[in-house]
Amino acid sequence: MGGTNRRWVRNKYLRVNNKLFKLKKVVLEKEVYIQSESDYREALLVGICAFIMFSLSSIYMLLSSVLWNDSQLAPFFIVGIVGGGITYTLNKLSYFEGAKHLLLLVAVGMIFVFITNSDSKFGVHLYLFCVTVGAIFLFGFKKKRAWLTYSVLALACYSIAEFSSITPVPISGTKDVNVGFELIYFINFLFSSLIITLIIFFQSKLQYKSEEILIKKDLALKESEERFRLAVEGTNAGIWDWENINKDQQWWSPKLYELLGYKPQEITPNKVTFKNLLAEESDYPRLVKDFQKHLVDKKPFSAEYKFKIKDGSYRWFQGSGQAKWNKGERPLRMVGSLVDITEKKNKEDEIREKNQLLERTNAELDRFVYSVSHDLRAPLNSIQGLINIGETTNDIAELKPLMGLMSNRVKKLYGFIDDVISFAKNTRTEIQKEEIELKSFLEVIISNSKFRDHASTIDFQLVVSDGLKLSSDSSRLAVVLNNLVDNAIKYHRHEFDRKYIKISAGQSSGDILLEVEDNGQGIPQQAQDRIFDMFFRASDNSNGSGLGLYIVKDMVERIGGNVYLSSKYGEGTTFVIRLPQS
Repeated sequence: MGGTNRRWVRNKYLRVNNKLFKLKKVVLEKEVYIQSESDYREALLVGICAFIMFSLSSIYMLLSSVLWNDSQLAPFFIVGIVGGGITYTLNKLSYFEGAKHLLLLVAVGMIFVFITNSDSKFGVHLYLFCVTVGAIFLFGFKKKRAWLTYSVLALACYSIAEFSSITPVPISGTKDVNVGFELIYFINFLFSSLIITLIIFFQSKLQYKSEEILIKKDLALKESEERFRLAVEGTNAGIWDWENINKDQQWWSPKLYELLGYKPQEITPNKVTFKNLLAEESDYPRLVKDFQKHLVDKKPFSAEYKFKIKDGSYRWFQGSGQAKWNKGERPLRMVGSLVDITEKKNKEDEIREKNQLLERTNAELDRFVYSVSHDLRAPLNSIQGLINIGETTNDIAELKPLMGLMSNRVKKLYGFIDDVISFAKNTRTEIQKEEIELKSFLEVIISNSKFRDHASTIDFQLVVSDGLKLSSDSSRLAVVLNNLVDNAIKYHRHEFDRKYIKISAGQSSGDILLEVEDNGQGIPQQAQDRIFDMFFRASDNSNGSGLGLYIVKDMVERIGGNVYLSSKYGEGTTFVIRLPQS
């Protein structure tokens, strides 16, 4: 039923409004803007009255020529016609006040001339009532001095005409017209009554339209309040109202208390409570500064801060608000909202970390591309040089050592390509955990290492308890240990008699520790901080790709562990890998 009534009111309003809109297009300019509803009604009424003056003057001019056969009246009616036209034009050009005064002055002037040149029994003075009524409606109650002035002027004109013999503009023969005064009185009575009726009817119609607008605005306000309530509930926002800034009187919505984890009776909404809820004391001076800046600049207030809620956890909030000032620019009130943005902040932290990782990856990729091209070009250039030398001779004895050198360069290229493939697989392959029995796993690592170059004179030692297990990615762990053992063999002191490489495994604080220890060349102190960097070589005689230890560190971190270095130049090196047991 409520919905039906609402549609009926709207449809009825539209019908009334459409009629007035058509009238506005005739009386006023299409794009004219009038600030208040009362001024709008007055402007429309001025246009209507100007049209009435123009029409009535034209009708009387026709009647005077037909009934009175008196051409002396024509100039006065022309004044009414011209006055109505000028008033209509001024009103259409938005000179509303000037149009009002011109309309009333022309009307009073014409009426005064006619009532001083005719007998009162003709009823011309009846038009003075039209002037009085018109002045009241044209100026309205707020400009009572103006309509009172015209009312007094109309009364003065009647008094002068009735109680004196003054005739400022004499018209000969008007008092001796040969038409019955009853007919003239009837015509004047009819027209004056019609004018007053039209003015009152038009004003009533405009008033009715205003009431319809108020009904519409009331409905729109209720709908707006409903939309606001639903919007607030949908955004999960808490509303706060600083009702009196100077006295610190605040109101917090139930949702705001809920966001903070408290009940309304547990905390008092004021500045002290707000300060105590802040997780960081340093936030309070910042927020006070932002708040004061808002009161000066009058730009919307918005800030992020962290609260310690009732359960002891910390959550991020977005606070925003807008103040209201009095005419003296003094802040009176401020209303705003509080929104939980903890998830947003967590996502931002994740994005920041990913961006940093991406920047690091891009930097490493740039170095990777440069170093790969350099390390591929060097052995290829060497092979090309050996080929060029080989083309200068047909002697098998001379070609044989050249072939051996080329074979070494090709082996080096194969090793470099293997490292690049390991690097690519590590970055793209998903982690696949499985249970690893460490003793048998490490025995395979040592067994495979014994067949490498220069490994036959090295004592391989294994220290691991039976049954020790680890849940991890076995393929990545194998690459890590093979790389470490391979480096230990490659950079051992081959002239030394008691060479050894020891691999040990054990438990420590719930983690598994894997160690690869050797008594080889060791790593210079100045190189140890960069030993895990991509393409870094610790010395000039390093013949590896520079990717091995970078891959070791990257793989260990991907499976959730850390790798540490302990080395003394000339005595040996130990790599320690700490991995979670499961």
